[in-house]
Amino acid sequence: MFAAASDPFFFRLAVFVLAVCAGWLMVSRSLRGHRQSFVLIAGLVAGVISSGAIQSVAMLPPGEARSLSFAALLLASAGVVAGLLIAFRRITAVTRRDP
Repeated sequence: MFAAASDPFFFRLAVFVLAVCAGWLMVSRSLRGHRQSFVLIAGLVAGVISSGAIQSVAMLPPGEARSLSFAALLLASAGVVAGLLIAFRRITAVTRRDP
């Protein structure tokens, strides 16, 4: 039935679009207090992405792929910083301060 392989770009684009839609649906239907947990998890995922992006930037020759890897590194580092800020805020909210 499917004799020829489809273009992998469109498959990956479809997976990306489905992941964005699923994430948007999950966050939009969650309670406000649970959204911080989603940001923490996204920060962890961004850390994994940034380690792969660092490796790609270091190993790829200059060109389009290296530029895309650098852009992924910048976006992932923003996600890591956001996750760390939320984690710090949650930790300070839980700790008890005695006068």
